[in-house]
Amino acid sequence: NEDRLIYHWAGPDYITLLDANSVKSTFKAPYMYNDTTITIMLTVSDGELISDPSYVEITITNNELVKVFPNPIEEGSTLYLKIKTTETSLKKGYVLISDLNGREIRKMKLQPEMSIAGLNKGYFLFHVYFDKENFVTRRIVIN
Repeated sequence: NEDRLIYHWAGPDYITLLDANSVKSTFKAPYMYNDTTITIMLTVSDGELISDPSYVEITITNNELVKVFPNPIEEGSTLYLKIKTTETSLKKGYVLISDLNGREIRKMKLQPEMSIAGLNKGYFLFHVYFDKENFVTRRIVIN
């Protein structure tokens, strides 16, 4: 029939859906501390009847929240961080470097440039904490 269709997209409160009442909706993914799967729901109505909801799951990853470079790095060099976060997180944040067994090697304030002087050659885990609970881990190799 010729009834006008009404679309309604809905998602988690922390996601702002653009064009939530049109055929196609989009959103800008927020930065996530961990890979997070969200569910978006769509219902369609003709003003009288409403469809059963349809769902789509979308995984938002934190791939570019923290970039550590160069990696691998030469012993005694300066390690650089590219961090997408707030000033508050930078003020509260810290870095914990551990070996692959989880033994803490060094803890330091979160900064865009960090010296790795004193670390021997090997593989290390570089845990970037934004607060007490939210962190990202990257593996670094020192040659």
